[in-house]
Amino acid sequence: MESKDRPLKAVIAGLEKRPEKLMKVNRADLFDSADRIDLAHGALLFSIRERVRRAKGVLARLEEIGAKDGLITRTSVNWDALEKWTDERLIETGTERVREDCFSYEVFQK
Repeated sequence: MESKDRPLKAVIAGLEKRPEKLMKVNRADLFDSADRIDLAHGALLFSIRERVRRAKGVLARLEEIGAKDGLITRTSVNWDALEKWTDERLIETGTERVREDCFSYEVFQK
């Protein structure tokens, strides 16, 4: 990538995040009764996903309780494995499953 393209790419990256920021700020008005709003040139989408919160101290708790399937051999948390754990088991390690708002959009091709 040429250095003259960098500022333009930064502007484009910033513009791509703009619709999501606007949707987040105006969530109550936009997504009060729907999770999809179709517009002339695209659609605004809202969903909720669940993920495991990456809490401090989980590594020590995993080692303490002998939960090797939650560890990667370089001794760090295997967050992909924890995503599949039950809520009770997550609480035992000092973390929890949280709900997170997700915003996205579609652009229609003509």
